[in-house]
Amino acid sequence: MKTKPVSLVMLAFVLLIAAACTQNPTANQQDFQFEETVQDYADDAGNIQMKVRNVQVGDMEMTIYLTISGLQNVVEKEADFSNRVCDPLVSLDPAQAVTKVGSTVDDLTKINDWGEPIDVSYTYELDQPLSNQTSVSMDWTIGPCGPCFDEQNIPCDVFPLVTNHRFSFDIPEK
Repeated sequence: MKTKPVSLVMLAFVLLIAAACTQNPTANQQDFQFEETVQDYADDAGNIQMKVRNVQVGDMEMTIYLTISGLQNVVEKEADFSNRVCDPLVSLDPAQAVTKVGSTVDDLTKINDWGEPIDVSYTYELDQPLSNQTSVSMDWTIGPCGPCFDEQNIPCDVFPLVTNHRFSFDIPEK
């Protein structure tokens, strides 16, 4: 007699956990769909692989999860990473301003092989909640980063631009 109530409680517990895991489909999405256009500017660019893993959207915040690999000919030490892997330029449709409020990256001090995948995320503050049909265009550039590629025509003679990957994707519905 006592095994039935325990079994029912365990079944209810398992169902609650399963329901909680499916509440946020973007967090569990395995195959995030995006289109990618690549513009290479240097011979070493062919080694670089960039991927959008996922996007999570809150009421007033959006986090884009990315992976990059093949940096062995572009990055030699931790300081090179932030100087060569630029923050993405993000545009939304319908248009609204986004402000980068943070980023995270794997622990670069533990990297021995810059060819291996590195996980990066960028968090943006939104001016207003996103509509259900929001599309994103994102340019992620490997170059030198900084003011020499702003619209000020400042010469960049330290390193040449390596590659730009433009990603287009739709925000998954909640």
